[in-house]
Amino acid sequence: MKKIALIAATAVAFGMIMTGCGSDEKAADNTNNSTEQNNSGSTDTNKNTETATGNEQVVNVTASNWKWELDKTEVKVGQPVKLVVTGKEGLHGLTVMGADAKIKNIPPGKTETVTFTPEKAGELKLVCTVSCGTGHSTMSTAIKVVD
Repeated sequence: MKKIALIAATAVAFGMIMTGCGSDEKAADNTNNSTEQNNSGSTDTNKNTETATGNEQVVNVTASNWKWELDKTEVKVGQPVKLVVTGKEGLHGLTVMGADAKIKNIPPGKTETVTFTPEKAGELKLVCTVSCGTGHSTMSTAIKVVD
């Protein structure tokens, strides 16, 4: 009896891990229905997003299984930074440590944005906040903030 319970628990745990970063776009689309979309098709899920001024430093980010790909890794202090995050694989969330910038859900095929202003030089770490599978704990990268 214990053996059957152990096998069942293992199967359930394995299933949960494998669905975290799966690429089932239909399921991912259903997870983001409560987020309001703007006219550009992107969604802003950060309550503290600053008003766009047109002079933002734009960083394009791609979220895929257990990695972030950035087209720029250096920004200037005191100037707004607009992260344009596109989901490629799996469901992810993004937090910029040291800044008030978060995106709750980034499903495959969708683009989300968040804008913030770095206040001091240094490094801002970007981390995944959705348990996306076996590589979740290593899904981080950094943006260097310079004067």
